[in-house]
Amino acid sequence: MQARGAAVLAVVVASALGGGDGPVAGAGGGDGAARADGPRRDALPGDAPARRDGPARDAARTDARGPADAAPSDAAPDAPLSPSPANRGWIGGACAATDECAFANAMCLREGFPNGACTMPCDGVCPDRTMPGDTTTFCIDGRPYGLDSGACVSKCDPTVLPGTGCPAGWHCAERNRFAQPSVTERVCVPPAAPSACPMADDELVEVDYPDQGLLWIPHEARCGGAFDLVVMLHGINPQSNPTPSLGGGRHLEHELRAFIDRGLLRPVLVTEPVHFQPGSTTLYGAGWDPLTHLDRLAAPLGQRGLRIASLSYTGHSGAGCDPQNGLYEVLARYHDLIPARAPSMPLWGLEDVCYAGTYHWSAPKTVLADTGTTIWNVFSVQGDPTDFEDNLLGAAAPSFPCNADIFGKCIHHPTRPWWCQRTATAVSHDTNPYFFVREVLPRGFPPN
Repeated sequence: MQARGAAVLAVVVASALGGGDGPVAGAGGGDGAARADGPRRDALPGDAPARRDGPARDAARTDARGPADAAPSDAAPDAPLSPSPANRGWIGGACAATDECAFANAMCLREGFPNGACTMPCDGVCPDRTMPGDTTTFCIDGRPYGLDSGACVSKCDPTVLPGTGCPAGWHCAERNRFAQPSVTERVCVPPAAPSACPMADDELVEVDYPDQGLLWIPHEARCGGAFDLVVMLHGINPQSNPTPSLGGGRHLEHELRAFIDRGLLRPVLVTEPVHFQPGSTTLYGAGWDPLTHLDRLAAPLGQRGLRIASLSYTGHSGAGCDPQNGLYEVLARYHDLIPARAPSMPLWGLEDVCYAGTYHWSAPKTVLADTGTTIWNVFSVQGDPTDFEDNLLGAAAPSFPCNADIFGKCIHHPTRPWWCQRTATAVSHDTNPYFFVREVLPRGFPPN
């Protein structure tokens, strides 16, 4: 994929999600998780990525930032930092200019990177060098760092850099592999902006509804206050995966953390109600109610002094494949949710749903037309979204700029905040939610 600098990222949304009817513009990108095999039904098999074994889940646990992440391995905050001798002239090594990075396609990242960092764009895998003092590499999402592709970074290695395993001024944090987010590694990243809340760790809290589920609380929210809440509905779940996108599977909490740390996304609460259902005729149907789900969230939110500033929903695959269930149940209950449970619904998002049937576009047009809610659809492979696009946006919908390496089509409604994108071949059905998060959430919830 083509690397693009900060100038590309300057093409930003003209208004926050739900903040007006005018069109927005921006660059695209993203990816996802391995899927399980199963019989095709009304949604693609394996919407919930295969379950991975791991430690038992606690009622409340920290995630995304381990003890080594609490503070970078530096001296006094204002003291000059000596460049690390590790990875000299190589990925992760210090640099003042690109010519100090002795490899093809090299870049030297400077602003916000203590002593600079050599990197290169990547599609998922980075080369390793085996000289003394080198650490191994990993390909992470480069969007938070000014590239609209993957970016090669160094893994944390205390045997080379005692302590956190990173150079002075950097910290060690869990990150997703670009275009394969179910693979994660602890890598060296630049320090985050200071937070008014002294808590060091993000938190994953169990909220077992309708079967299981998690609530992700960024550490900036752990001191209480009003925060946006995004509810992520997963696709069909024939293998009863307890963690499709949070705390396992796609590990979208790491992608969110990367954008928050770089000041590109304000801290948001994210929850995934997990439903063990094999098809969309039962997924998020009779066994799930959006109001009951919010009732279940009330206790962990209240215990932490948290209030819901706004309420948004996204749905992957089977969560948007039945007129009575999932995303469409949310629309049917819209007036029970807004403003009774939250002042507004900034985002109603579709991630490679089924698209067949007029309800796919008629219901959101009827319910959301005068609410200011942004409708954002990202299609990858499931069905044909042409009728959905034409009826939602109009047959002559104008295009908006996006990364052609990742998106083949990007169009919007001429007057309403409604957007549709079609991904290129690099994005699979199962990686679609990762690309959705990467593309949409920083636009809709920019820093305050």
